[in-house]
Amino acid sequence: LSFNIQEMDELEKFAECQKTFKDIYDGDELLFEPSVQNKMKLLRERLMDLQLQVDVAKIFSANEDVDDVPTDNLPLLLILPLICKLYEDSNGPAKVHNYEQCLLFGIQFIRHILALSIFHKDEEYLFDDVDDLDPYNSSAEKQSDPAEERNRKLARRRLALTLKKAIADLKSKLLTMEEEEKRLLYLDEIKLSAVELVDSLKLLKRNKTYPCFFCYDIFISEEWELLKSEPPNYVDNTVKHCFPLPTMLTIHGDGTVTQKGSSMKVPLFGCGYPSKPTQTVGEWLNRRNEKESHLNDKMEELKVESDAEESDDKDSDEELAKARERDELRDWVRRGDGNTYNQVNIFWYAQTHTSERYTCTYISIYVCI
Repeated sequence: LSFNIQEMDELEKFAECQKTFKDIYDGDELLFEPSVQNKMKLLRERLMDLQLQVDVAKIFSANEDVDDVPTDNLPLLLILPLICKLYEDSNGPAKVHNYEQCLLFGIQFIRHILALSIFHKDEEYLFDDVDDLDPYNSSAEKQSDPAEERNRKLARRRLALTLKKAIADLKSKLLTMEEEEKRLLYLDEIKLSAVELVDSLKLLKRNKTYPCFFCYDIFISEEWELLKSEPPNYVDNTVKHCFPLPTMLTIHGDGTVTQKGSSMKVPLFGCGYPSKPTQTVGEWLNRRNEKESHLNDKMEELKVESDAEESDDKDSDEELAKARERDELRDWVRRGDGNTYNQVNIFWYAQTHTSERYTCTYISIYVCI
């Protein structure tokens, strides 16, 4: 963090923290990278110090309503959700403790906004089971009705979708936003944080009840550190490998393995062991190009065959002449002039052909039934 706490007020500090939070979660680095975890830990400490300053300065009174809070102070209510998110995404052996802190800060945030009456009276039932999320009161947890819990969850999802749409509409006119719209934007962001935080806290409480989840996370973290470590150099004609090899096995450069105390070499192929190459890169490229050339030749043959079929489908001159005669017949024979009252109508026309020796007359007769 690149700001001096002594020279900035609470709003400026929180704006810098929000920018750092966005850079962490929108960056290209993975969250469980040690460097990113250090940034998250430092940001979390800064936010906790900032929340302490807000409490000491009594920016939010215990007896006031949300209408009494100035618009510029509303973003400070989002400090606790950011702290919860950083605790939730923390990694390492202290994950159980971090999850407990996330639950405590989340409950504190929801109780605070309910005390400020940010939600309507008909929406406060969505947080009826928040007190059950206390990590130190698991024995006193109430057995809520599954149907009621499901209805509350669905109602929270619907409210979250509505709030997201409203926030997007308000942010689209951020440059021309008036004071009332700015206040409404802050309130919608606070409501959305509370609605989304409840389900996250429920999942954390469930995971805390079953510690096997945390053991799995720690195992994944240790495996990641092992993957990033430099692979050891093996001697005695063995091959470099990214994982420590069993002490009773020795892998040789020809793709075989021998067991300790035995001289018999056994070929090993597959994941985790080096395979003996069967061809060079050039040979592989030549084979691929040969397959592609055969495929192109086959496509050309298919194209020639299709062109031949298209040419066969075309009408010959004789068929075209017959088609023209049929069209001419339709032109001078009206529709309905055919066989009415079981009569046969005969139409004919003559065509004369004259040469030096004789004159031929062709008579064409058409019978319309």
